[in-house]
Amino acid sequence: MHTFRTWMRIAALVSLGACSTTQSNSGATVSSAGDVAAVEEIPVSVSNHNWSDVVVYAVHSGVRYRLGAVSSMSSRVLTIPKGVISSLDGVQLMADPIGGDQTYTTEPIVTAPGDAIAFDVENQLSISTYSVGKRSDVLARRPGTPQ
Repeated sequence: MHTFRTWMRIAALVSLGACSTTQSNSGATVSSAGDVAAVEEIPVSVSNHNWSDVVVYAVHSGVRYRLGAVSSMSSRVLTIPKGVISSLDGVQLMADPIGGDQTYTTEPIVTAPGDAIAFDVENQLSISTYSVGKRSDVLARRPGTPQ
């Protein structure tokens, strides 16, 4: 009986060690499932050219995270929290016009530390675009955005 308890304790410790997280060389947190979480927030510079106000979401693993709303014909910098984005499979952005029946969702966007995303929401949602670049470059080319 004493041997059985000892083996159970060892098995519990080994399983706890397998479930723990470690730091990767890039500074990102790596879980035992192999998912790498971003270590910094990602700014998203949104320019809304749509006639309606839009709500912008970050979508990761099928879950929507509300980033904020952007008024019609205006720009705003929103932030993706560091726990939402994964450096392996990226994150998608979704624009949902208030009162509309259509949404626009990007393909998965993968970023690196120091990056920012520029997201242009057009009146015809299907021609909306995004780009990824160095944070200073993306935020500098947007009028009225803090750096």
